[in-house]
Amino acid sequence: MSDRDDIHQLNSHREDESGSSQTHPAKRSRETARRGLQQQAKRMLARSSKALPVVTEGANVAVPVSAFDRSKGDPPNVIGVIISVGNIGYIIGTSRGIIKGRLARNQFELVKYSGLQAENVPQTELTLREIVRADSVCGGQGYQKCQCRGHCLLRRCSCFKAGLRCNSACHNHRICDNIDK
Repeated sequence: MSDRDDIHQLNSHREDESGSSQTHPAKRSRETARRGLQQQAKRMLARSSKALPVVTEGANVAVPVSAFDRSKGDPPNVIGVIISVGNIGYIIGTSRGIIKGRLARNQFELVKYSGLQAENVPQTELTLREIVRADSVCGGQGYQKCQCRGHCLLRRCSCFKAGLRCNSACHNHRICDNIDK
């Protein structure tokens, strides 16, 4: 008998109680790991679907705005409406326009506010920072201040040039005609 026949004979005798031939320990470990990953994925999807309910078109949502994209005086969220639902993500519109790009489900929260309709959304695409700046009372990210010494009614005043009113940070106790009274 040759070595090849001996190996074949040994392998044919290696059968466990279930009748199937034994596999290599590394293959068994890989199969166990694969089953564990599938179970973990199922648990993760179940937990995610519980925490993030399904959102349909026309639902109002709150999109959080990072502190980097807004000023201290701006609201932390932008109210929007779901315009389109797809496999890739959600298209969300606001009162100023459509947010550029698609957002994942974990990037916004469902709200009970129902004042914004998809028909009322302008068809212009804007970044989230541009939308916040358009709704901002103080001009968006970063405060504008001028440091002028005059009455602030000339184009030399940076506030006047930007179309903004001077505020208390601009100049202390000086006469200014560019302030809301």
